[in-house]
Amino acid sequence: MQLVSPATHQSLYQKGRRLYTRDGTESYPVVRGVPVLLAGGEGADWHREIIEVLLWQFPEKIDELYAKLDWSAAISPVYIEYITALLKDKEGILAAARSYAHDDTARWIIRQTDPRPVPPAELKTFKWRNARKFAAATVASARNNGEGQWAVHLPRYAEQVHLGDPASIVELSTGSGFGTAAVAGQKARGCTMYSMDIGFACHGNTLSIAQYLHMKDSLLPVCANFWHMPFADESVDAVCSHFGLDESREIGQTIAEVSRVLKKGGRFVNVSRGSAASRSFDLFEPFGFTQDEMVEVCKAARLYGDTQGLTGVCAGHHLALNETHAFPTARERTGEVVVSVFVRQ
Repeated sequence: MQLVSPATHQSLYQKGRRLYTRDGTESYPVVRGVPVLLAGGEGADWHREIIEVLLWQFPEKIDELYAKLDWSAAISPVYIEYITALLKDKEGILAAARSYAHDDTARWIIRQTDPRPVPPAELKTFKWRNARKFAAATVASARNNGEGQWAVHLPRYAEQVHLGDPASIVELSTGSGFGTAAVAGQKARGCTMYSMDIGFACHGNTLSIAQYLHMKDSLLPVCANFWHMPFADESVDAVCSHFGLDESREIGQTIAEVSRVLKKGGRFVNVSRGSAASRSFDLFEPFGFTQDEMVEVCKAARLYGDTQGLTGVCAGHHLALNETHAFPTARERTGEVVVSVFVRQ
């Protein structure tokens, strides 16, 4: 499985700290050992999907808000302050979501606020995450189904990814690395696994887990956008995602790319919350939304809404639902976790 240009799907070769297409028309940086394969105008950092949708017409305010937010809290007064000032109330939120849903330019907006390929803040976070202590704790937690049994689904998830002994795996969203560790921990030595995330800092997790598991040559990071995956058509045996779709925009475009890169008969194994309400209801509830209304807003704006909606999107891209497994969790905010398995037709 070879990396290709995210724009033209031409094969790439490395020379020094850059990757080049054979015709020399494109090049991409390799930063601290991580290929940064982003299309023009994309930045190597992650943004909260609902904020991107609701405030897409105020990009400068999004940057201000991100600089002030503390997402360790359940709900931030700063977020409420910005939404109230810019969108006023529930009707304003609905109008913003509709404008995003019906404006073709909105769906592709990604801001590039720094001319360098990776923002300094992402590099700083990457450095402390790339540590053996972190990797050891992550791998141990994945093997033990998470502390407090929050991740009782992990064994089923990893089992389904490896069913059929795939020689190539692409993971969507490294994130904190728990899904990465669960899948990589059962990976055959001859299998190549790329862990993909647009947030550069997350790849410190991939590198540390690969080093801890002695898989530096077969567990590989790649900084890329799910909308433009750097893999050739029908080149991947299995694609997997551990809550990655719950935290992304443009689900339809992502699923189209999953279908494109999967071989016929290949598997897409996805872990998601049963409903988007369990992740983001606290962002809507202060403005009078019910959980059902919030889910409908997400679906309309092409965000992850629920497993039923995802199944419908997948069916439209030649991915047939094979089976699902629902797991109740100990975390009330997470709610039910669903492992869904799709097969490329």
